Amino acid sequence: MKKRKRKLKIRVFKSHAEQEKADIRFWRSKTPSEKMKLYEEFFYNYLMLQHGKIPRLQRVINVIKRKKR
Repeated sequence: MKKRKRKLKIRVFKSHAEQEKADIRFWRSKTPSEKMKLYEEFFYNYLMLQHGKIPRLQRVINVIKRKKR
């Protein structure tokens, strides 16, 4: 995933209710594809904070001996 630089905007709200309304307006203004890109970015950042890298799938093999019939 490419990292892109964004200009951050800082807004100060007078109440939590005002902040919630601004969040709702923000998410409603986004298209579904924009929302997915933002969710992917949030998830990528979460993985980097938790693991320091993106975890890979682990290959697991279980050997089971079966009885002959």
